[in-house]
Amino acid sequence: MMKSLRWLGLLIGTSLVSAVETRDLVPLTTSFPEPLYDPSNVKGGHIDIKNFDRKLKQPPLLVPRGLKNLALGKPVESIDTTASEEALSRVTDGKKVAMLELSLTSTKQWIQIDLEDIVEIHGIWVWHRHKNMRAYVDVVVQVSHDQDLADGEEITLYNSDHDNSSGLGRGHDQIYVETHRGRVIAGNGVKGRYVRLYSNGSTSNELNHYVEVEVWGRK
Repeated sequence: MMKSLRWLGLLIGTSLVSAVETRDLVPLTTSFPEPLYDPSNVKGGHIDIKNFDRKLKQPPLLVPRGLKNLALGKPVESIDTTASEEALSRVTDGKKVAMLELSLTSTKQWIQIDLEDIVEIHGIWVWHRHKNMRAYVDVVVQVSHDQDLADGEEITLYNSDHDNSSGLGRGHDQIYVETHRGRVIAGNGVKGRYVRLYSNGSTSNELNHYVEVEVWGRK
């Protein structure tokens, strides 16, 4: 009898902790640029753009209170050596205008943000080019303590590479259509300093584009 009561107490305690944790979570919010969709670029031509946009809207990501965009103003590097420092800085400058984007060459490319400290990451919000309806291929987002991601301890938060064509492992996340709302990826409280984002062209062409990346977390 005492053993049963003890187990009941543990279960109740766990439920209370879960309830408190859930109550302390809030939807992650950010600012959005103006939508610039061109319905003429969508197969079939005439669509109800408002209804279409509503269907593409993500459910809210619940996160702890008091998070900040830790990527704002932080340095960005890329495997594409043709990208200038000025162009790379657009990724974390806080501007989400579709035409103020970083453009990388074709084939698999990555950019990497140095948060300059080990932080706790709860959400990564990504805007690729959102002026035209398109989806980017083999999108992979990883977090690491190591700048070169060479220690094998990087954490993959998103992977839509279903056939492992990028060599980063077979992914199970869905490819998605770009919109002015971007895409928010759950960080789940992982800790790291470097955020690396891969892509391999889009359904429109072989180029890779980034408008803005936000990393929401806390030190």
